[in-house]
Amino acid sequence: MIQTGIAGAYVPAGIPVGSVVLADTEIYGDLGVLTVEGWQPMEAVGIPVVPAQNGQPARFNYFPLDATLVARASGIGGSLITRTGKFLTLSQVTGVRALGDSLHERFGALCETMEGAAAAHVCALHDVPFLEVRGISNLVENRDRSKWKVGEAADAAQSVVLKLLSSLV
Repeated sequence: MIQTGIAGAYVPAGIPVGSVVLADTEIYGDLGVLTVEGWQPMEAVGIPVVPAQNGQPARFNYFPLDATLVARASGIGGSLITRTGKFLTLSQVTGVRALGDSLHERFGALCETMEGAAAAHVCALHDVPFLEVRGISNLVENRDRSKWKVGEAADAAQSVVLKLLSSLV
């Protein structure tokens, strides 16, 4: 499965608006427990969101993508792809730079999405290889929609996906 769309890049990741990035891991960023020591991932709760199956380990917050598929896409996308790394899925858009910087520090993610981990989760449940391609529409900073470039980011991601698909035929 190939998922494409847009994302907001974390400022410390240094990814320019209009770039295209590939996920090598998707992370549920707000699934866990808040304790007096701070936020803890699902491992602290002890309940996997995907149980161990078919020789694969249990999954909690992190979903590594198919490394062969990611490497192939990176090779085909070439200079169109700026970076490959972790993507963070949240239930709400981060519209405050300080929080975005904190999330980047906690997870080491390049950008945030709203549905990538759910797609990776479903693919893990059904043992389906998953690839995620995102165009960067904005930086995760104090919210200013006038700086967003949604159309340009979607077009950039689409061009990479079309190149990938044309390589398959």
